[in-house]
Amino acid sequence: MAETTIVFMVGLVGVVLTQGLSLVVKIIMARRLGLDAFGVINIALMVLSLGVLVGELGLCDALTRNVAHAAGEGDARAIPVIEGAGLWLGLAGSLAIAVALWVLAAPIANRVFRDPRLAGLLAVLAWSLPAVAIADILASVQRGLGRMWVPQLLVNALRVGLFALALSLISTERVTPWLVAWLYVGTAAVPACLLLTFFFARRQQTFGTIRPAVPKLLGLGLPLLAAGLVTGPVVNQCMPLLLAAERSSTEVGLFSAAWTFQSLMFLPVWVISLPGLALWSRMIGESDAHGQVVSFDFAGRWSLALTALASLLFIAMPALMLRTVFGEAFVSAGPALQVFGWGTIIASVAGPLGVVMMARGQAARIFAIAAVSATIALLTTLLLVKRMGAMGVAIGYSTMNSVSVGLSVLSADTSVRVTLFSTTYRSFVACVALAFAATLGCARLIVRADLWGAAMTVAVFLVGLILSLGVVRPFGPVDRALAHAILGAIRRRWPA
Repeated sequence: MAETTIVFMVGLVGVVLTQGLSLVVKIIMARRLGLDAFGVINIALMVLSLGVLVGELGLCDALTRNVAHAAGEGDARAIPVIEGAGLWLGLAGSLAIAVALWVLAAPIANRVFRDPRLAGLLAVLAWSLPAVAIADILASVQRGLGRMWVPQLLVNALRVGLFALALSLISTERVTPWLVAWLYVGTAAVPACLLLTFFFARRQQTFGTIRPAVPKLLGLGLPLLAAGLVTGPVVNQCMPLLLAAERSSTEVGLFSAAWTFQSLMFLPVWVISLPGLALWSRMIGESDAHGQVVSFDFAGRWSLALTALASLLFIAMPALMLRTVFGEAFVSAGPALQVFGWGTIIASVAGPLGVVMMARGQAARIFAIAAVSATIALLTTLLLVKRMGAMGVAIGYSTMNSVSVGLSVLSADTSVRVTLFSTTYRSFVACVALAFAATLGCARLIVRADLWGAAMTVAVFLVGLILSLGVVRPFGPVDRALAHAILGAIRRRWPA
C-alpha cells in the first residue's frame, strides 16, 4: 500500500511540473508569435513528434516493462544488458529518421502542407530527434527501476523548463518560429548529455553482450510501435496534420490551444500511467495478484475523480479559459475544447486499462484495440475536418476514446472486469457523475463567466463530491491507508 502511494505521488509531482511548464511554453509562444505563426511552429513540432515515435521503435515502454519485470524477479544482471540494447537500438533508429526528415523537409513542406515556411523549421528540428530519443530511452530504464524522478524531473521537466526559460528571456519582437526551433534543439540536448554521461560512467556495453536482449525488446517494442502508429500520431500528430493540410496554419493554432488544455485535463491519467507501468510490471514479476487488483481499483477511481475536476472548467467556461490564457484571438476554439473535455472524461471512466495490458505484455491486444478505434476516429475526422476544422478533429479524438474504452473493457482480464463492475467502483463513479452533473447545472445559473464564477464552480464540485462520498463511502484499503498516513502527518506536525 505504501509503495503504491509513494510511486503515484512521485509521478504526480513530476507530471504536474512538466505539464505546468509545457503550458507556460505554449502560452509564451502563442502570445509572442500570434495565431498564424503559432500554428506553423506547432505543425513542425507535430511532424517531429511523429519522427520521434518511429525512431524510438516502441522501446520506451518495452524497456520499462522488461526492466521492472527483471527487477521483480531479482535478475539484476539482466538490467544493464537490457539498458545497453535499448540505447543502441534507439540511437540507430532515431538517427535514421533524423536523416530522412532532414532530406525530405522541403518536399513535406511544399507538397503536403503547401507552406514553404515549414522547410527550414523541419530541417533544424530533425537534429533534435536523436537527443530526445536517447533521453527518453535511458529515462525509461530508470522508470522501470522505480526511480520516477529521473524521467519526470531530470528529463521532461528539465527539457521543458530550459525551453521555457530561454523563451522568456528573449524579447517579444525577436521571437520567431525559426528561433523557437533552434532553442528546442539546444534544450533537448541537455538531458540527453547528462544521461549519456551517467550511462558510460557506469558501464559500456558491447554488441556481443547486448545481443540476447535485442529480440526480446523488439518483440515487445515493435508491436507497441505499430499500436502507436495508429493511436498516438492519429491523435497527437496525424489528425492535426490532416487539419493543416486541409485547412490552414491558423486552424492548427486554434486546435493547438484547445489541445494544450486537453493535456491538462488528461493529467490525472498520465499521473497514473507513467508510474503505474513500472509498479504493475514489478507486481506481475512478484506474482502479487492482490496488489495488482487493489492498485488498479485505487488508480481507476481517483484518476476519474481528478479528471472530472480538471475537465470541469473547460466544459463549463471554455471562452473564459481561452481568453484568459491565450488571448482573444483563440476564443473561437471553445467548441473544440468542450468536445475534448467530454472525450477526456470518457477515456478515464474505465481506469488505466491500457497500462495494465502493457504491463502484462499483451501487445497484440493493445494493437487490435488501437487499430479499430483509430480507424473509426480517422474516418470520422476525414468526414468532418473540411467542414468543421478543429471541431472535427476534436470529435474524431472523442470518438476514438469512446471506442477504445469499450473494447478495452470487453477484452480485459477477469480480475479487471470484476474490479470495474464491483459495487465499490460503480458507487464511486456514481458519486463523481452526480457531483459533476450538479456542478454543471449550477454553472448554467452563473450569469457572468469570470474568475470568481470559475472558483465557485470548482468549490461546488468539491463540496458535492465530498458529501456524496461521505454518504456512500466507496473506499478501499489503499484509500484508508492514504487517509491514515495524511492524518498521521498532520498530527505529528500539529499535535493537539
